Amino acid sequence: MRPEGEAPVLLGVSHDASLAGMRVATDGAPEIGARLLVTFRVPPESGEERTIEGRVVRIEDNVDDPHGLWPKRVAVEFDRPMPELAAALEAASATFARISWT
Repeated sequence: MRPEGEAPVLLGVSHDASLAGMRVATDGAPEIGARLLVTFRVPPESGEERTIEGRVVRIEDNVDDPHGLWPKRVAVEFDRPMPELAAALEAASATFARISWT
């Protein structure tokens, strides 16, 4: 995630995405309301790289990793819905379910 201005790039992972936004466990947190350029892949290993603009709507401590690589959770609302993301999320979810149960 790249905040506007001079702020450093934030790295993170997400397991919670929708057509309207995503929640990202990250190594830092911009201010609520900050504008971001978010780049991600679905699935992360081989998917098409996607970039969209959005804004931070919520920040919370990551209770699952408070002292690790991803101490914050940042919720980002996309400026526009990404309907093309639906098929990619569904395919990634189906692949994960097959791998998990085999």
